[in-house]
Amino acid sequence: MNSQNKMIHRLREIDVAKGLAMLSAICAHCGTSSQNDNFIIRFESYILQIVGLFGVPVFFFFSGMLFKPRIKTKKELFSKLLSIIIPWFFSATVIFLYVAIRKNDVSFTDFVYFVLGINSYCYYLTVMIVFMILYIFISPKNEVLSMMILLGIIYSLFFYNKIKSIPAYINPLNWIHYFSFGQLYQEKKALLERNKKIIAFFIIPIVLFGIVNWNKRVIYWGKSWTFVSIAGSVILIFVAKYVIKERTFIGEKLKYIGENSLFFYLWHMILAGITNKLFIIMNIEIITIFKPLFVVTGVYLIHVLLDSIIEDNKYRYILGMKKK
Repeated sequence: MNSQNKMIHRLREIDVAKGLAMLSAICAHCGTSSQNDNFIIRFESYILQIVGLFGVPVFFFFSGMLFKPRIKTKKELFSKLLSIIIPWFFSATVIFLYVAIRKNDVSFTDFVYFVLGINSYCYYLTVMIVFMILYIFISPKNEVLSMMILLGIIYSLFFYNKIKSIPAYINPLNWIHYFSFGQLYQEKKALLERNKKIIAFFIIPIVLFGIVNWNKRVIYWGKSWTFVSIAGSVILIFVAKYVIKERTFIGEKLKYIGENSLFFYLWHMILAGITNKLFIIMNIEIITIFKPLFVVTGVYLIHVLLDSIIEDNKYRYILGMKKK
């Protein structure tokens, strides 16, 4: 395989892994029945919440791996930041209006918190902006990146919620090890090699910690969940390698989702909220495990529709879609 084919293969791996990560993030927002009296529904929600731990760390890893902190001018930096901020602000505003209609009791402060990611899905974008600015100005070398990885792991294990003035989800220290590892991994020509034994090795802590923490809150950090998040992230990347080898229908759809992951991330919450509500109204929570399938299919169809009718790149930009 020549160097150009290797690069195409690597980008395909990344897109499929991002597609899997997006599916994981959707799982996290569909596991809303963890307090249900029905054991089966509660168990399904618990599984979705655990699987939901894998996606965001993978996004931070790839964001770090693909981010080039060589910004030559302030204009270039401003343009790069706007490419995230504009679709982020627009989607957050639309989704907050949807929340406001449902709750009928929200304030401007609630809106600001929502956009920043305090008790909302937007936390990833807030932290990404911080990382982009930070890494552009310091351009850390490998030794510094290694220290950041160690710092992030230790912090997420023992101190993730100790700074009371900064909510854990928008605290960069809780995510910095994933982004830094991506930066450190930039020069690799391929992702992790396929190895079934290694996959089995990383599944073990997920199963063990999942059993030990049954009926406890599922969160990205702490002495158990930090290891689950890391192990699950590695598994997603390994699975991506198997998926692209087989060239299946599902693999092609995952690649499509990965290529358009910003749109899927920005807009999936509306369908997740509607799906969760419909499952309760229709009394079909017994199939909670299938909620992510409904949500991802819905967002996929909406994207295909919008992609076919929106030609103007200004509107595509605002929606978080790729240019024509």
